[in-house]
Amino acid sequence: MPKSRRILMLSLVTLTGMLAGAAPALASELKPSLSTVGFGSVEVHSGGNPSQIILFKNESPFPTTVGSVRIVGPDAAEFSISPDYCADEIMDPGSNCELGVSFLHQAPGEKHATLELQDNSGPVEVALSGTGLTGTLSAEPTPLSFPLTVDGRGGETEQVTISNTNAGTHVEAVEIIGPDAASFSLAYGNCAHDDLSQDNNCDESVRFSPTTPGEKTAELVVTSDATNSSFVIPLSGSGANGPQLSLSSHQALLGEVLVGSSAPYTFTATNTGDYPLEIQKTFLVSGTPLMFPILSDTCEGQIIAMGASCTITGNFQPTTAGQKDASIIIITESSGGPIAVGIDGTGVLGSVTASPSAAIAAPLSAPSFSSPANATVAIPQLFGIPSRSPTGSVDTRIGASCPSSVVLCQVRTTITTSLPSHPSRTSRVDAMTRTSVILGSTSSLLRGGQRSTVHARLSPMGIALLSHRHKLKVSIAVTISVPGGPLVMRSRTLVLTHGKR
Repeated sequence: MPKSRRILMLSLVTLTGMLAGAAPALASELKPSLSTVGFGSVEVHSGGNPSQIILFKNESPFPTTVGSVRIVGPDAAEFSISPDYCADEIMDPGSNCELGVSFLHQAPGEKHATLELQDNSGPVEVALSGTGLTGTLSAEPTPLSFPLTVDGRGGETEQVTISNTNAGTHVEAVEIIGPDAASFSLAYGNCAHDDLSQDNNCDESVRFSPTTPGEKTAELVVTSDATNSSFVIPLSGSGANGPQLSLSSHQALLGEVLVGSSAPYTFTATNTGDYPLEIQKTFLVSGTPLMFPILSDTCEGQIIAMGASCTITGNFQPTTAGQKDASIIIITESSGGPIAVGIDGTGVLGSVTASPSAAIAAPLSAPSFSSPANATVAIPQLFGIPSRSPTGSVDTRIGASCPSSVVLCQVRTTITTSLPSHPSRTSRVDAMTRTSVILGSTSSLLRGGQRSTVHARLSPMGIALLSHRHKLKVSIAVTISVPGGPLVMRSRTLVLTHGKR
């Protein structure tokens, strides 16, 4: 039988078998050049898109038609097909078609999918795999600890360096979370939305500003596509109330001291707060500071630890008779402003005694007042109405106010009375003369913007004299001044009685 006739007969038999549901042994079949394609480890951010060409051959003796070509599986989006010379192709026996497959590695980690080609006889599959590679983050230092910090002072700032190894990494966000996140904040940084190449780093600065005292904790969270995708840096710090300067006394009342002699005074300053206290400066002001020299000062320029103390020691050395006073101003780093302590004393000529029946000798010199010319500083004011008061502490009912434009005002109060004295035997004056006697003095300070009712104190001699006489007519003089400025004076005459009003 001729060859052409045999081929025709075979074709008819095959066609008849196909129409009658003959065995698939005669069906067409496609064979891929690769049954699996592995792309290995590829850097997500700098690895490019590696690709592989796969050939599909029709090894059957019959033509076949290729239908769909697609990628299926859990990570199908990580792979793509290009070029595609197979879909919708009619392939003769022994012919090939060509497909290109690329690995996109859009996310880190192992990726798996299947290339599926459908022809007349069913699907032909090729397994695909690859690993997206990103870096690993680390931090230095970690955890991030802050020193003891006072609320409202701007806070403490610490910096952390975030390093990347192994491969490129994209940092998406940097944020602070946790129970005390409000006490921490990002001061500055260049990590968020940054692409870190291998062995590169970035910095973040965290500020600790505690809203309340006590231990505070939070977390600095760095979100990225690194292998440790949610990288956490613990934050901790302790909030403090701040330093607190406590003085052994706010005023030294040194009493009457003979001119030419001296009387010591000492102020002890203690830090009773929960944070170190810096004392920046101490100095004498107002009144007669030269008569109260500071002999020893362990406070100025020192940082006083919690619970520790320092002292300021000096002498009252009157060179003239009369009331003398000064103030020590202590300037600290705290926001409460300067602290003032007063020193009072009276210089006397000769000895002074006081008893219910004793005569009062050695009249004291009255203070003098003057106003500098062309003064432009703020002038304080005195206001109110005087009243009669009992012994001991005298409520003058005079009010003093310190202008808010100055730091401090000095208020001084003097109580005097006029007593009769007999002339000496050699005097030719027949009538008795009168002597002015100081019965007490007080010095105090007002801060700018403060106002207060003035109180005066009788000295022990004044109390003894009032107890003896039961009633005294006294003159009360009140002066208020600012450093370098003029004086303002108000005087009142009161009748003091012994006992209740």
